[in-house]
Amino acid sequence: MSPSTQPTCPQQSLPHRGRRTGRLIPALAAAAMILTLAGCGDDDTSGTSSGTASTQDSGTATAEGSTPAGDAGGETAGEAGGDTTPAATQGDTLHVAEQQPPNSLNPALADQNTDFVLLAYESLTYEDANGEIKPALAESWEFVGEGNTQLDLTLRQDAVFTDGSPVNAAAVKASLEYVRDAGGTRSTTLAGAEITATGDYTVSIKLASANPLLPTMLSQGWAAGAIISPTGLADPDSLDADHVSQGAGAYIYDPEQSVAGDHYTYTANPNYFDPSRQHFQTIVMQLISDQQTAVNAASTGQIDVFTGDYTVAAQAEQAGLYTVNNPTLSLGMILFDRDGAIVEPLGDVRVRQAINYAIDRDAIGTALLGEGSYPTTQLVLPGTASYSDTAAAAYPYDPEKAKSLLAEAGYPDGFEAELITASIAGFDTVAKAMAAQLEEVGISLNLTIESEAPTWVGKAVSGEYPVGVQGISAFPSAYLFCQQALLPTGEKILNPLGSVNEELDGLCAQVANTDSSQVAAIERQINEWVVDNAWFAPVTYSSRVYFVRPDIQGVAMAPSSGLANPLDYYLAG
Repeated sequence: MSPSTQPTCPQQSLPHRGRRTGRLIPALAAAAMILTLAGCGDDDTSGTSSGTASTQDSGTATAEGSTPAGDAGGETAGEAGGDTTPAATQGDTLHVAEQQPPNSLNPALADQNTDFVLLAYESLTYEDANGEIKPALAESWEFVGEGNTQLDLTLRQDAVFTDGSPVNAAAVKASLEYVRDAGGTRSTTLAGAEITATGDYTVSIKLASANPLLPTMLSQGWAAGAIISPTGLADPDSLDADHVSQGAGAYIYDPEQSVAGDHYTYTANPNYFDPSRQHFQTIVMQLISDQQTAVNAASTGQIDVFTGDYTVAAQAEQAGLYTVNNPTLSLGMILFDRDGAIVEPLGDVRVRQAINYAIDRDAIGTALLGEGSYPTTQLVLPGTASYSDTAAAAYPYDPEKAKSLLAEAGYPDGFEAELITASIAGFDTVAKAMAAQLEEVGISLNLTIESEAPTWVGKAVSGEYPVGVQGISAFPSAYLFCQQALLPTGEKILNPLGSVNEELDGLCAQVANTDSSQVAAIERQINEWVVDNAWFAPVTYSSRVYFVRPDIQGVAMAPSSGLANPLDYYLAG
């Protein structure tokens, strides 16, 4: 399969709040509240950096097609930022604010916040804002044979690592094998894969199981395809904030100009194969956990782009910022203990269904987001093949139905369970609201609320908690839903107890091996199975919002990851 024919994901719209239909409308700009780990933060603040994006001439221009931060009907990816082709001379320094530091600068160990990785480590493929998979270190690729299990790649021959060594097949093979075996969250992408250098610049990846989206998962938003040099692999401990990066990216991480936990500085790589993508001489990733501090910093030109939520939309508009957003997030409960290993009642599907009936999604969503709330019972995106009108109509608020199901399952007096969540991005607010509603039907939840993302993640994946409340990136396809959240080999934070179901595993295997023209029915079947078996209790869709100074363009969100790429940002001419 050629790059131009890789699966793509549409820009998403959402149903009207409170309606269980397939009708879609553009998302409101104020619909953002819940962030994924890439943008989670508490109320503490950190210092801001000086300077702003600038060119060697003094002219600036407003962003065409942008929406002021407070306006409804915010931009979808690609509209606000415009064309990602630079329209002016190279900028000096771009300042991007993040709310949480990276857990690691090692691509193999990086979690959700890949911005810190993709600047310095070029990926094999690149996903643009339209969901098209394009060449990066790999100039072409194709699946070989039947079943989407073997991907052959041809590498470009003009790429070099920071140390000057070539990005050849031997180096790519070694890097992919390291990612596969490192035990990080990205290792699952290549689990069981056999990787072979079939020539000086050709590589073959033979998977243990089918993965039709492997080219997407080797792109910048996933980090599995971010290639590390042999020098870096020889000393993996050096892939940290104290050492120069060992990739082939457009920028080189500079520890001398960085302070871990405060700001991370990247300078343009003089040996990068495509200088036209180096829109700035320097990119500084600044940590600012408090959104109002970020607004203030942007208003005075200290930062150029930051992620946030609707609570600062009015202030951001007054500061002259525009927004880029895409509804790619769902907030709600994950019922980790589907086998009842920790809390026996949760092993009964009737109990899990009772939890869903006991949740007033309209009330919680409206309290959090107002008219920007879009209640949901499913975790796949509207407008995709996986989305189901049948699933959308499931679980109307019915506490009496919930009580009846609990009694039928043998728990007329309810039960007690521990819940893990975090006081970041409103997770704890939703958890408290859900707990209060569940208390009304006899289910008592004891909340553990962590204030720091790493501590929360550690407890969520520990396997000690039967229930969690968090934000989840809505899935653009049932295949990704399977691989990341439903199978025991997926993201541990979404399935920490390794739930297994033979029927579901069979459906996931079918969707991986079925021709794309026939896959829609299976995708919906997977989604409807998950909703009917109540593995989750989602509450509402929301959006991630980027607040952008008017002289910055190119801010657009890739569909599969829901993240914008700082490499695409440029100074308006």
